[in-house]
Amino acid sequence: MAGTEHKLIRERRPLSSIFPADYNPRKELKPSDPEFKNIERSLKEFGYVDPIIINKDGTIVGGHQRASVLKSLGYTEADCIVVDLSKQDEKALNIALNKIGGQWDMALLRDALQDLTLSKVDVNATGYSDDELSVILGDVMLENQREESSIDRMKFIFSLEQFADLQKALQIMGAKYKPDQMETFGNSNKVGNRIYMVVKEWAELKKFKSG
Repeated sequence: MAGTEHKLIRERRPLSSIFPADYNPRKELKPSDPEFKNIERSLKEFGYVDPIIINKDGTIVGGHQRASVLKSLGYTEADCIVVDLSKQDEKALNIALNKIGGQWDMALLRDALQDLTLSKVDVNATGYSDDELSVILGDVMLENQREESSIDRMKFIFSLEQFADLQKALQIMGAKYKPDQMETFGNSNKVGNRIYMVVKEWAELKKFKSG
């Protein structure tokens, strides 16, 4: 595969003629999953603009989730990029498409998302959930106008690794404490409350160890 140029062919294929790779490492999404809903929202907002990549025999190489959502929306056909690969190269490309990704410039990403929150575009169509947007933007900015509040706001910039760890910590806090069990001090932002509980537990743990 290395150093080899592969011819790419674009075809319109019936969805019934393409099928998922049995080794695909991505978890199969359910209609109730947030990511499924985000993909669905994006397709409704922008249309189908990202072709599915398939091997010549119809095996999906990239786009398993899009294919599932398209079927659920009633699509019977989809534009596909057809490649001609051996099964070994097909598997390598599948993993690469799932793994390879660029680094976000979080400042530019935040600015772009802030602009979208002030427009008529459904910002969730970008694929980010409300919780993720709240973390990236530093507060909830999902309305066209920011509400006046006496609560102080702070904005943070995270690396992708830090952001992933923070998401896990917030999920743990959300599972551990119900909203009425958190110390909110009048704050209605659930992400901010979860961050506070992470800090509070860390402070209590440090105090216990030092004591």
